[in-house]
Amino acid sequence: SIKDVEIDFSKYSHRPLMSHQEEAVKRLVVNKRFILTDDMGLGKTTATVVGSLETGAKKVLVICPASLKINWQREISNYTDRSISIIDGKKWEDADFVIINFDIIKNFHDVAHKDESIILKSKFDLVIIDEAHYIQNTQAQRTKLINDICKDIKRIWLLTGTPLTSRPIDYFNLLSLVDSPVSKNWMAYVKRYCAGYQFTVGMNKVWNVNGASNLDELRERTAPILLRRLKED
Repeated sequence: SIKDVEIDFSKYSHRPLMSHQEEAVKRLVVNKRFILTDDMGLGKTTATVVGSLETGAKKVLVICPASLKINWQREISNYTDRSISIIDGKKWEDADFVIINFDIIKNFHDVAHKDESIILKSKFDLVIIDEAHYIQNTQAQRTKLINDICKDIKRIWLLTGTPLTSRPIDYFNLLSLVDSPVSKNWMAYVKRYCAGYQFTVGMNKVWNVNGASNLDELRERTAPILLRRLKED
């Protein structure tokens, strides 16, 4: 993270942000890697668009479910006239803001041939991953692809409305992507925060990591890189 910044929100007076969105923008701007987990309906998309403009990022990649691509295009165009490209199928069109859905990332990035990656060649300054719980399964292909892409990009913002404490194992990959210290050791994490334990199945030892433990400590330790507010608040 960097020092606190002053942001002139008056330039967005045509579609003014609410105070909680302004707080989200500030937290995003000062943290190169961050998780915004505000409740659904609190305007995470708008706050993130404004945050991306305030960082001065020249190239932004937005990864989201296919059903949200038009929504992202609309929100970006509400605040800037910079070029926007929505990627469909196997056709790549470069722009200042490139919006792509999870399922077609594989068409433009191959872990085994990174030197041919169209996404990496585009030199993005910022990656925004909406509905980031889509990449909680570390064994899924899309998770492996996105993790590989994010290694080469300094600023990563994750958005999800899913609370951290429901199943801490679901957050391990997200915390790893934003370089949280709690994610440096998988075994230590699952023992401490997932009530993890091993049991034997036949000749194999298997981990049960579906529980939750020491949640107050986990919230405290992730507070610097995670922001969550509820509608009722």
